[in-house]
Amino acid sequence: MAASDITHPDDVELTRAKVAELERGERFSVKFEKRYLHRDGRVIWTEITISRLSETGALGGMLVAVIDDVSARREAEAERLRLEAQLRQSQKLEALGTFAGGIAHDFNNILSAILGYGERVFRALGADSPLRRDAQQVLNAGMRASLLVERILAFSRSGMTARLPVHVESVLVETVELFKASLPPAMEVVLQLDAPQAYVLGDPTHLHQVVMNLCSNARHALEGQGTITVSAQEVASGEARALHSGTLQPGAYVRIGVADTGAGISPEVQERMFDPFFTTRKTTGGTGLGLSLVDGIIKEYGGGIEVQSEVGRGTQFNIYLPLSDSRPAAASPPVLDTWRGNGETVLLVDDERVLVELCEDLLAELGYEPLGFSSPCEALEAFLAEPSRFDLVLTDHTMPEMTGIDLIRQIRAVRPDLPVLLMSGYGNAVVAAQSRTLGVHAVLKKPVLRIDLAKAVRDALAGEAPC
Repeated sequence: MAASDITHPDDVELTRAKVAELERGERFSVKFEKRYLHRDGRVIWTEITISRLSETGALGGMLVAVIDDVSARREAEAERLRLEAQLRQSQKLEALGTFAGGIAHDFNNILSAILGYGERVFRALGADSPLRRDAQQVLNAGMRASLLVERILAFSRSGMTARLPVHVESVLVETVELFKASLPPAMEVVLQLDAPQAYVLGDPTHLHQVVMNLCSNARHALEGQGTITVSAQEVASGEARALHSGTLQPGAYVRIGVADTGAGISPEVQERMFDPFFTTRKTTGGTGLGLSLVDGIIKEYGGGIEVQSEVGRGTQFNIYLPLSDSRPAAASPPVLDTWRGNGETVLLVDDERVLVELCEDLLAELGYEPLGFSSPCEALEAFLAEPSRFDLVLTDHTMPEMTGIDLIRQIRAVRPDLPVLLMSGYGNAVVAAQSRTLGVHAVLKKPVLRIDLAKAVRDALAGEAPC
C-alpha cells in the first residue's frame, strides 16, 4: 500500500507539489500539515517534514519523512477557539441584556403615557363613536409593545414568565392581521388553520413573537412578491424524532407552519441560522437575533423546529409545541366601583412630569386625593413636613435624585406602617428583594393600567396581600 492510498484526497496534490520542490532542488526540506484516512474512516491530522539526503540536489531516490500526529493538538485548538467564540457570544448577550435593561425604563415610561391617555380617550368616547375602534387599536398596539419589551428583558435574563393556557389559532389570527398591514401589494398571506381546540401552556406574547419573526424572515425571502402561508394543525408523534432544532418526544403537538415561495435557504446557512447574531441581511440591518429568539422560546416550551427548504423553491418552518388539556379560567369582569377610594391622600412620585399628571388624574377619578411630585427630594421634604397627612406612597423606582427604594427607606424610618407601592419600568431580582425587605406592598410594572392601579391601591390601603 502506497502512502498516497491513505492520503486524504484533498491533500494529494499538496503532497506532490511539496515533493516536487525537493526534486527541483529548490529547498532542502519542506514542512506542512497533511491529512491521512484511518481504516475506520477517521481523519488523522499530521505535521510532516520531508528532507533530501543530499545537498547537491541529487536525491538518488532517497527522501526522509518525519510524521507527527497532531490530531489532539488540532482538536484542542478547535476547542479553544470554540470556547473563545462562546465567551464572546456570552459577552454580546450580556451587553444586550444590559442595554435592554437600560432602555426599558424610558421606553415603558413612554408606553405609560400612551396607554394611560389612550385609556382616557377610549373611556371618553361613546359606544357608537367611529373613533372608539381606533382608540382600541392604539391600546392593543401599546399593550403588545409593552409585552414585547417584557419578553426582550426576559430573553436577556434567560427567564421564563408564567405559563397560562394559550389558544393557538387566536394568536395566529391576531399576529397575521398585524403583519399583513406592513406588506406591499404584491405579497399575500394565506391562513390555513385546522386546530380550533389547540391550546399550549405559555405566554401569548411568546407565540406572537415566534410567528412574527418567521413571517418577517419569509417577507425578506420573497424580495417584493410572493405568498406566505401560515398554518396550524394538531399532530401526534409516536416515537422520538430529531428535528433541525430539538427532539420531538412521543406525544400530542400543535404544528405551526410558516412557508414562503422565496429563494430558499442553503445548507450552509441552515447550519448557522439559529446562532445569535448570525444574519444574511447585513446590508439591510438584520440583527441576527430573530431566529435565535424563536429557538430559545421553542426550547423553553419543550418543542422543536423542523426546516424544509429548497434553494429557488422556498422554505417552510414547522414549529412543534406540546398540546395542553388546560383551559383558561372564566374571568368575571372587575368592578372598579368596589376599588374606589374615600378621599385618602396619596403621595405620588415620578421623575416624568407627564406621568405625575396622568396618575394624579387617574387617582382623583378613583376617589383619592393625590399629591404629585416629579422630584423625590421635594416629595420627601413634603412628607417630613406632615408625615401623618399621607395614607399611601406611590413612587417610581429609577429616578435621578434618588431611587424609589432610597425614598421608601427614609419614609419608613419615620412611618413604618405607611402602605407603599413601587412602580418600575425594569424590575429585577435586586429591586424585588429590597422591596420585600422594606415591606413594599407590591411592585407595579410599567406601564400601569388604570384597573391595575385601582386594585393595587385599594389592596394596599386595606392591608390585603398582593396577588
